[in-house]
This record gives sequence, structure tokens and C-alpha cells, in this order.
Amino acid sequence: MMKKRYVFYIISLILFLISCFMQKETKIIFEGIATLFLLEEEIEGLIKNIQNHKITIIPYLDIVLAICFFLFKEEKLFFIYKWIEQVLHFLFIKSFKESPNIEMNTIDFLKNRKGDLKKIYLFFLFFAGVLSLFLLNKERKVFFLFFLTILLLLKQNRLRPKLTFIYQASLKKIEEKNIILHKANALEQLQHCDEIILTKTGVLTYGEMEITKIIPVYQTKEDIFKYATLLEKQSNHSIAKAFHGKYKDKEEHQVSFISEMKGKGIRGVIDGMELVFGNVTLFEELNIKYPRVEFLHPTSMIAVDGTYVGTFVFKDEIRNDLEFLFPLLKEEGITKSVLLSSSSKEQIKKIASHLSITESYANLTLEDKLAILKNEKRFHRILYIDDVYQTSEFMKIADVTVSMKPNKNCDIEFTDGNINHLLFLRKEIKNLMKIRNKITRFYVLFLICSFLLAFLNYKNLLYISILLLFYEVTTFYLLKSHKKNL
Repeated sequence: MMKKRYVFYIISLILFLISCFMQKETKIIFEGIATLFLLEEEIEGLIKNIQNHKITIIPYLDIVLAICFFLFKEEKLFFIYKWIEQVLHFLFIKSFKESPNIEMNTIDFLKNRKGDLKKIYLFFLFFAGVLSLFLLNKERKVFFLFFLTILLLLKQNRLRPKLTFIYQASLKKIEEKNIILHKANALEQLQHCDEIILTKTGVLTYGEMEITKIIPVYQTKEDIFKYATLLEKQSNHSIAKAFHGKYKDKEEHQVSFISEMKGKGIRGVIDGMELVFGNVTLFEELNIKYPRVEFLHPTSMIAVDGTYVGTFVFKDEIRNDLEFLFPLLKEEGITKSVLLSSSSKEQIKKIASHLSITESYANLTLEDKLAILKNEKRFHRILYIDDVYQTSEFMKIADVTVSMKPNKNCDIEFTDGNINHLLFLRKEIKNLMKIRNKITRFYVLFLICSFLLAFLNYKNLLYISILLLFYEVTTFYLLKSHKKNL
């Protein structure tokens, strides 16, 4: 397809150059054929749509403009501008499409930019309308050619492929970091977040629980370990995984009932015994008495027939590369960080202090976490992070949700479980918006200068072509520089 376009551009230029040495009647014919070769893609699309009974003017405005310029006998102006515009666009796509995973037709990011682009074009339509008031006393040809030039400039969306490229280039880098964006606007939403709310297990820790101590009361360690294993056998929670494969019992057990309560624990009836295994919240809900002791590590208690019989102490290592994360995130605009956990107050306070986390809450249920999230949302734009996505309610409240494990329901997924990616994403979106704004401002400047040139003299479309060449070359090197910085 690219080779075909390349050949057509060459043929159109040759025919146009030949026309320069022709007589008036023959000259117009050659210029017309040269223009047809130049607009081959638009003409081919128009023919297909006519066959399918789908005809819309906007995609084929170039054909209409070409006809209008020919009627005003200024086809040379149209051809020179359009040829430069088409060739530069062709070279731009050819240069950047060589990069792997860069698809120029991806428009998810641009869908979120439609409002900005419309504002730009509405402004320039108003600007053109104001300028046209000064041309009312001129001859009609000047007035109409001015508007044809304006339409030609606005029709060629020089900004769209550039924005597509910078977004796709950033996406490529993000994918290489084991980050998956499940929503097109996730990066922009992340840019505006000023508070991070996160859980402990699997986010600040590795989420790989290891039993370090069993404290039995009234029964043996072996018995309470067996009870806990039977309850956690079907669960995939991080605490449950600490029991998987650890107990081999050849006896068959009669399981009458098992119910898992997220954020609290698990209860069931096995071999006629009512077993409860969970945290402080669950024991208080069931009015089970237990010794009130603060541990510096995660714990779960177990009860048989309503009587507390022991405590399990677990070890879940804090990730060893988080010391500078939250202070650096603060420099990047995340002014507040909140740690939510079902673990003990002493443990959570110690972790929050060590990692410079602003606030921390302990002994929480899922409902407690949701209530805190709702309250914080009143004053901040929230980034919520969890090891698993527990309920759709969190997504409805938080502005951006991040999962540390595979989860298609969240906005952003860190497939390798590295929370430090947050710092990378904040910097990347800042760089992305910086280059985007720079190119957008440059495009606006190009349009202003082009409009003024068209106003001063409609034949200045030749000088506008030179201005376009300067704009394209400059943005090309800006994008090349952006690509090198990735």
C-alpha cells in the first residue's frame, strides 16, 4: 500500500511539472490528472461508499475543495499545498510505523482529546469569520478563495497523527514495564490524582504468608492446625495459601457448611464442630471471647464451638525497595497516602512510620475500608491500590484503581506486582502531557500564521506550504527526540 502511494505521488508530480510547459487547455487537463493521482485514496474511498450507498461530505472534502479551486482557476495553489501535505504525512507515517507495536490508527487516546480539538477548530472558525468581515468589500474571488484556504487548513488534521504517536510510544514503554492499561483514559486520570489509598498485603508486602508461630490454648498445635487447614482448604486468600499442602490427612471429614467473609475470616461446620478462623472483627461479631494481645505481625485466631483455642502468627515480608516511594510520590503531586488494613494497630503503625505513609487505619473490615474511601473522595482525587479487586464498589468511588495481580476489572494492572511502577507512570504521563502541549501550541501557532497569510493574499497558499513544511519538520524532530527519551 505504501509503495502504491509512493508511485502515485511521483506520477502526480511528473504530470504537474509537464503541465507547466503546456498550453492553457492542455495544461488544465494535465493538472487535473495530476490532482486525481494525488487524491487517489480519497477518490477510491468515495467510489466504495457510493457503491455501498454511504456518502458523507467531510471525509471527501479534499475532492470538493479541489473542484472549487479548479473553478476559480487556482488549481496550481491547491496542488502545491496538497502535494506537500500528502507527502509529509506519508513520510511521517512511514518513519514512525517502522517501530514495533506502534499502530497509527489507534484512536482511544484521541477520543479523550476530542473536546480539546473541537475547541481549537471552533476558535479558528470564529477567527476566520472575523477576518472575513474585512474582505467583504473585496472581489468575490478573493473572499471565496480565502474561505477555501481556511477549509483546506482545518480539514488537514495535522495534530491527530502526532498525538497518536506520542501516546503509542508511551504505551510501548509502559507495556515493557509489565503494566497493562485496561482503560484508555487511565493515564490522564492518574495525572490528576492527589491521594493514594492502599492495602498492606500483596501491595506493601509480597503477599506470601508464612506461619512462624502457633499459640494453642486448651488444645494441641496439631489439632488447631488441622482445623485451620480444613477451613482454608478451598480458599485462595494469602493467609489460606500458608496452609495449602501443609497438612496431609487420610481421614475423611464431613463438611456441613463453610462460609468465607471477605476481610474477616472463615467459618464452617466440620465433623459436627463449629469452627471459626479469622481476625478480631469476626470474633467480636460472633461474641467469642479472646485474649487481647497486640502482635507486630499478622495474626489469625481460631475458635471451636464458640471457644477461643489459639492464635496463628504469620510472617509477610515488606518489599525491600519501598523506602523512597512515598516521599518521591509526594514530590510528584501525591500529597496524601493512606494505608488500610485488617491487621493490628501496632503493626500497621510501624509500617506506615517506616515508609512515610501519611495516615493508617487498622483492624478494618471491607465495609470500613469502603467508608474511609468514600470520605476521602469528598476532598481528593483517589488512586486506590489492592492486591486483588475485592468489589465493584471500590471502582465506582475511586478515580483510578490499580491491581497488583491479574484483574481486567481495574483501570491499571501491575502484572509483576511492583508498586514502584506508580512513580514511573506519574513521570511518564507528565512527559507525555508536556510534549503533547508543546506540539499542540506549535500547531495553533501554525494555524494563526497560516490564517493571517491567507487573509493578506489568497495566493499566499504557496507560502503557507513552506510554513507547513517548517511545521512538519520541526514536529518530526520533536517526536524523534521524544522517542529517544523513552
